[in-house]
Amino acid sequence: KVQRACDSCKSRKRKCSGEQPCPLCVSQGLICTYITPHGRHQTAQPTNHLAIGASSYSLGSDTQSQWPGRTVSVTRPGDAFNTNDTSRAASPDGEGITPAGYQGPTSTFSFLRRAWRRFGMAELSDPNQESREEVSIFAYGDRRAPALSNTNELQLPNRDVTSAMTSRYFDFAAPTYRYLHRPTFESWLLRYHEQQDSHQEGPQPIRQAIVLMVLATACLYNVEISEIDTPPSTPAESRKAERNDSHLRMGETLYQAAQQKITSEAGRPCLESVQARLATSLYQLNTSRLNQAWYTLGSTYQLALSIGIHRARAPTSGEPSKIVRECQRRSFWAVHMLDTYLSVMLGRPPYINDTYVDQRYPEIVDDSDLLSAGTITRSIPKDCIQAAPVMHAKLTRIVKEALKEQALAHPARDQHMIATAQRLGLEVEQWQKQLPLFLSGGIHPSSLVPIFRRQLTVLQIGCAHAIMIITRPLLSGQQTEPALMQPHIEKCLSAAKFVLDLVLDLAVDNNLIPAFWNTQYVTFNALTVVYVWIMQRKQGRLSIVSTQYDETSMFELAKSVQAHLARATHTNAPNLRYSIILEELQQE
Repeated sequence: KVQRACDSCKSRKRKCSGEQPCPLCVSQGLICTYITPHGRHQTAQPTNHLAIGASSYSLGSDTQSQWPGRTVSVTRPGDAFNTNDTSRAASPDGEGITPAGYQGPTSTFSFLRRAWRRFGMAELSDPNQESREEVSIFAYGDRRAPALSNTNELQLPNRDVTSAMTSRYFDFAAPTYRYLHRPTFESWLLRYHEQQDSHQEGPQPIRQAIVLMVLATACLYNVEISEIDTPPSTPAESRKAERNDSHLRMGETLYQAAQQKITSEAGRPCLESVQARLATSLYQLNTSRLNQAWYTLGSTYQLALSIGIHRARAPTSGEPSKIVRECQRRSFWAVHMLDTYLSVMLGRPPYINDTYVDQRYPEIVDDSDLLSAGTITRSIPKDCIQAAPVMHAKLTRIVKEALKEQALAHPARDQHMIATAQRLGLEVEQWQKQLPLFLSGGIHPSSLVPIFRRQLTVLQIGCAHAIMIITRPLLSGQQTEPALMQPHIEKCLSAAKFVLDLVLDLAVDNNLIPAFWNTQYVTFNALTVVYVWIMQRKQGRLSIVSTQYDETSMFELAKSVQAHLARATHTNAPNLRYSIILEELQQE
């Protein structure tokens, strides 16, 4: 016998199961609470169980969903594509007309409304987030920084360690955000060591901050994946957990020491002012501080404009050296790339207006061949590390154009989406043709040196992400032109499957490092594409658009990758939001 109804069912005089959340609240996207005083002075407690019956379906059997601090059992009975058992109660606040279409209780977009409500409920149980009263407005929703001792008297690790960390950064952690000149950085690091060893004059404080930020970032890319909320059960696992904790604490210590130097910077802004804050923004992304990264990038962008590196001829007190000129170009396009991707992730307009940009792309020349007086010309051309950053910058301009087109309101929305997908799809194909052989996929990755292999992976994921951004609006189209929609939906699914297969390979090889912030986000996009496509097919909205993919096999692939994504990101604050939305999509 049910001893107590939830607040929502009680106010509407509906029959309630007494569970928390109850099925009726789950089906309507309501927050299920038991706050109203119970009648007859009883203290009955709700059942803390989530049982979803006829209001949801699954392609598999019972699953376990991981949540911070607790485990929620989700039971989804029924056949994968049996729509006869699926019913939705009317939701008084689930209706509305938007450019994306009807968002009523039967819409495939209703999961967003339910997920958004769950955000408010989940925030209170997230151990990585501070309370609403404690957290800064610039960090709300981000992962909480660990508490550390005073970092004022920080000493660099010994030279062998910093040398290995430098290699880790330039050879792995920064495949396409290469805004620093490695020999110049190494000279700053050497002077920093000499200052500590013999109290000689070291590099400027802002350059010291860049050194600290590079070392901090390198620490994050030495962290290995551990099991979700499972204490180490073997000595090897204990040692791995200790190493991970040591790397994370060292990275955070270096980061906080760098911030003290950055915030105390005085005088005229310079190129290093931009580079230090760009490094900070990237570190904040690597550590799940998305909102802080966006605000930091805003300051970075303003400083970049103030010193004029967005123009081909930046105003300077004198003619800069070749190294400085190239670092100006590299730094600007790194800011531009990050601005585009943060705009995608946060759904906010980008900072940079390309109308006022005429800066040229960096030259494709390795750091070892870039000197103050000029560049060294090789008699025999060789593959260049700087090719990938330039190609990545070009790709993000296509992404930015897609975002602008989708933000505009058009009377004939479907026709405009198809035309935009055709035009930008051709631009992506032209971009692919410009790739050098070692970045085109024409050479097996195992035959490439590690940095080229890493750059290839980043560009492949970036290209697939661009294709999904360009074509995914057609998944919610009205099927007015199914023959014209079909090739673009096929491309969208192919790109999503490519990302899922690639991430699955990374996970199997234990290479899905938690600091891969962009990989995590693109994987989330690929999973949502697959789930929305299955939902549309299930409800008959894309049944006339044929594809080569099978719903069941795609769902099983997505479910497997989703488990790996949760494992790699279980300590990240954004992962809670990814999990909520992905679970809602699975529920649909």
